[in-house]
Amino acid sequence: VINIYSENQTPNLSLVDAILIPGGADIDPKYYLPSVEEDMQTHIRSLDHLVEYSDEGKKRDPFEYNLLKQYFKATSKDVLYTPVLGICRGMQMLTVSQGIPLYVDIKQELGIKNRRYTLDRITINNDESVIANLQKRKSFRAVELHHQGLRVDYFNKNRSRWPQLDVTGSSFGGRIAEVLEFYNRPVLGVQFHPEYTFGKTRRSTFSWLLNRACIKKNISRNKN
Repeated sequence: VINIYSENQTPNLSLVDAILIPGGADIDPKYYLPSVEEDMQTHIRSLDHLVEYSDEGKKRDPFEYNLLKQYFKATSKDVLYTPVLGICRGMQMLTVSQGIPLYVDIKQELGIKNRRYTLDRITINNDESVIANLQKRKSFRAVELHHQGLRVDYFNKNRSRWPQLDVTGSSFGGRIAEVLEFYNRPVLGVQFHPEYTFGKTRRSTFSWLLNRACIKKNISRNKN
C-alpha cells in the first residue's frame, strides 16, 4: 500500500495497483458548476445552504478531483489497467470528474428522505454489467449514508455526452443512481456502502477491486 496523498504534489499513478476513494464529506459545487448550463448553475447555487461544507472536503476535493482528471487523461498501460473503486462520496467524485452535476440534497430535490444508515433495495439495470456479474441476482439490499448523488435526470437528458458511462444500478424507481460503471476502464462507483453491508455485497465489491489490482500488477510485471 502506497500513500499517494499530498496536498502539494501530483501523485505518480504508475506506482499504484488500485485506487479506492471512500465515503466522506460533501463535494464543493464549484467542481461541477462550470460543466452545466446557466439555468442549472442558478438552481444549484440556490441550494448552496444545503451543502455541508467541511475542512475534510476542502482537503479532499482538489486532491481527488485532480487525481481522477490525471487518471482519465493517462494512456499508458501502467494506468489504463489500474482499477478505481469509488464509494459514496467516491462515486460522486467520479461523477463530478466527468462533468456531471450532483443533486445537492435528495430530500429537497427528489422528496426522498436523506439516507442515514438505511438499508435500501438496489435494482440492477444492465444484465451484462460488472455489478450484475458480482451479484448474480436482479436486486440486493445495501447500507446507505448520503444526502447527495448523481443528478440522474441531467445524466439521462444529456446521455450522449458520456458514451463511456452507464448507471447500472439504482433505487427508488431509478431516481437515485446506485452504481456507475465505465466501459473504457476498470472503474466502478457505488453509492451504497459495501463496508457497512454484510455478506455477498461486501465480499464481491472488494474482491472485484483486489482481482483487478492483481490483473494490473501482472500486466506491469510482464511489461518489465
